[in-house]
Amino acid sequence: MNKPTALQAVLRNWLPRRLRHQMLLITLALTVVAILVLNAVSRPRFEHSVVSQSQQWADAVARSAAAMAAPALQVKDARQAEASLLALASLPGVLRLALFDAEGQPVLALQTQPDGRVTVASDAALPLQTARQRQSVLVGAQETVHSWSPA
Repeated sequence: MNKPTALQAVLRNWLPRRLRHQMLLITLALTVVAILVLNAVSRPRFEHSVVSQSQQWADAVARSAAAMAAPALQVKDARQAEASLLALASLPGVLRLALFDAEGQPVLALQTQPDGRVTVASDAALPLQTARQRQSVLVGAQETVHSWSPA
């Protein structure tokens, strides 16, 4: 006579005995597996789509900032540049707008504070590298998208 093992005893006690309950358990298991596979396939595509849309939006803001700041850059007037870029810097999602001259030297940086105010960043807070040299960096705990556009 075969003595049941511990695993067989556990399975016998926990698995449903009726066919409809067994079918329900199999259907539930297949549904869970299908959801996990769908999540594994969809998540990278969704994340890529979000990053792509963020980059397109950042590029549009950079092109607008370049067009708005071009007259001020031509006459080298930082106050006029600040006035023209203030509206763009206050858009939701914009953390910083930095303006560089033709030689790549920083001219102005507008930074959004946590309370929503836009302030002029100090010279020490100006980025050492232009946004052209990097695409994505961490600011605090947030991953940010950088973009640039020539004026």
